[in-house]
Parts: sequence; C-alpha cells; structure tokens
Amino acid sequence: MSKTSNYKKEQIIAAALELVRKGGEEALTARSLGAAMGCSTSPLFTVCGNLEEIRKAVHKAAVDEFVDYVKDAVNYIPAFKEYGMRLVKFAIEQPNIYRLAFLSADTASDALNPVAIECLKGITEEYKLSDEQTQMLLDQVWTFSCGLATLAISGAVVRSEEEISDLLTLQFTSTLMFIKSGHPMLHITPRLRKEGEGSALPMPDNCK
Repeated sequence: MSKTSNYKKEQIIAAALELVRKGGEEALTARSLGAAMGCSTSPLFTVCGNLEEIRKAVHKAAVDEFVDYVKDAVNYIPAFKEYGMRLVKFAIEQPNIYRLAFLSADTASDALNPVAIECLKGITEEYKLSDEQTQMLLDQVWTFSCGLATLAISGAVVRSEEEISDLLTLQFTSTLMFIKSGHPMLHITPRLRKEGEGSALPMPDNCK
C-alpha cells in the first residue's frame, strides 16, 4: 500500500514560500520546511516528490504573487509606467520574493507575464511602433526598471517614490525619442586613448 499524507501540496508550497519570504531562498531546506509544517520530511516528499520539485513550485508561486501585485496596472495611464513603479515597489516590500521571481534562471522566462505584455501592447499602438522598435523600448526600460529594483533592495541607493518615478520617465521618454528620431544605433567599442585625445569619443554629425 502506498504512503499517504494529510498535507496538501498547496499547504506545503505556501509554507515553503513563507520560509523564502522571511529568510531568502537559502532558508528553504527539507529540515526547515518540516519544522514549519510540524512534521518529518517524509509526508512532504510523499506529496511533492522531492525538495527540487518543491523549489520549482515555490519559484512559480513567487512569480504568481508578483503578477497578482501588478495585474491592476492595465487600468492606469500610462499602464507601462504604473507597471514599472509596481515592480520597484514590490522589490522593496518583498525583496526575497523579488529575488526568487526575477534573479533566478528558473523563472527568468516567466518575468514577462501577460500583464506586462498587455501594458506593452498599449504603447505599441499608441506610439505606432514596429515590433523591432517595441522590443528595443522594452529591452531598455525593462533592464532599467529591474536595475532600479535591484539597487533598491541592495541598500546601495535609497530613493524616494518621486525620484523613482522621474527616473523611469526619463528612461522611457529618452528611449522613445531616440527610436522616433530615426537615428541608427551606434556601435561604440572602447579603445585605448591616444596621446592628446580627450576621454570621450566624438559623436557622429547626425547625432549632434
């Protein structure tokens, strides 16, 4: 007769997520999870297979929590800006869940969820961007937003909500203006400075 357990998978994953929330991903071990559930590890693994399966489920739960946090951004104008603001706020409020959702190879492909795609769709239509232009805008703003969030939870830089908002606006508008200018992307490779040269590379005439 196969072993049975009184615990449900949803209960186990919820407990595991709380361990990560409080102590980071490294806090999730078989022993700590068993202690949190008030049992040995055997009933847990009867339901979930093994610790690796539990970790994968917790990764997904972290992404789901973030998606729930930002889902209402589509009702704001501009939606993509609200999404970016919420991303940074989420990182500040839930640093360990943010790390699990965005700084893990297992969940990196899930970061661009349906909410983000819906917000981005509005930008594409509003500014009449091609698929290539939309991707460029996304790459720049998404990377910048995640950078702000990571700096915020590292404690390296402390910024107010207004400062974060202004920085996101500057990054978005400057990238959009570049795209709409029609200027080609510059491919600049640093080289050893020659004697008598300045430290900055002169810009092409069409970018002055």
